[in-house]
Amino acid sequence: MKVKTIRNHILNSSEKELMEFIEVEFLPRRENSVEKLRNNYNTLTKLPADVANIGIARMKKIEEDNDVPKFAPVVATFLLAVLAAYSDFFGGVLSSILDKVLIKLVVFAGFFGFFTYLLSTAKLSKSKAMYFREIIESVKSKGSNQ
Repeated sequence: MKVKTIRNHILNSSEKELMEFIEVEFLPRRENSVEKLRNNYNTLTKLPADVANIGIARMKKIEEDNDVPKFAPVVATFLLAVLAAYSDFFGGVLSSILDKVLIKLVVFAGFFGFFTYLLSTAKLSKSKAMYFREIIESVKSKGSNQ
């Protein structure tokens, strides 16, 4: 891999594109050989200091943006508010208690599934960002010691 490729991804890619690039090029996976990971790591050592600093800053921002404990209470409150409004709205329309309970259960399960998906996606993005930030900081400190 070329330094220019890594530089362009750090400086110009969207968050989603950058996370996909990190996953493909730097995470240990079955299709990534040890040699490929080592080569990519060595290429990182050739990054200019300003690009490394920008990479570290971007990773910290991604970590902050995907910090689950910060937004989980807001989403949970929203979920409960939607359920309360939903039951008030449909309370008079539905006649059977069973219908009310089943519909609330289905709506709750749908929102809960979506909420769980958001949390897992955020947690995965945060862990990738932390991993890549640690690699960049390691390369940067190794370069300053030499």
